[in-house]
Amino acid sequence: MIYTLYESTTGHITNILHIDLPEHLEQNLNGKSAIEGNYSTDEYYIANGQAIQKLPKPGDHYQYNYLSQIWEIDNVYLTKMLRIQRTQLLQIIDDINVVRYNSLTTEQQTELKNYRQALLDVPQQLGFPNTVAWPSKPDWL
Repeated sequence: MIYTLYESTTGHITNILHIDLPEHLEQNLNGKSAIEGNYSTDEYYIANGQAIQKLPKPGDHYQYNYLSQIWEIDNVYLTKMLRIQRTQLLQIIDDINVVRYNSLTTEQQTELKNYRQALLDVPQQLGFPNTVAWPSKPDWL
């Protein structure tokens, strides 16, 4: 027989159990609950002992939120993507610093320094990585 094991408080499916005799089920639960059948964690969650089909997973970098019952982007992945974007913006500034920093006016140099610092501070924003307020780059940049 095949059973799907899950966390009873969240409905999160943890694994599939194959056993020969139903009376062996109890000794294999390890604090989990079980329903008969084979249900994929990407496609189902368990509520009130019933398998409920989830909406399709939007992409590889999503995790299912069992409290709100929706797919949410993985914050580790999102953080990584935002840092890559920030690094690309910083590279533009760093190229200016090397090539033509001394040809900028004092005001432009200050704007560039402030913009660069604001980019560096993006990960410290409240709500990062789910909400990001990208700093405005100087008009001349």
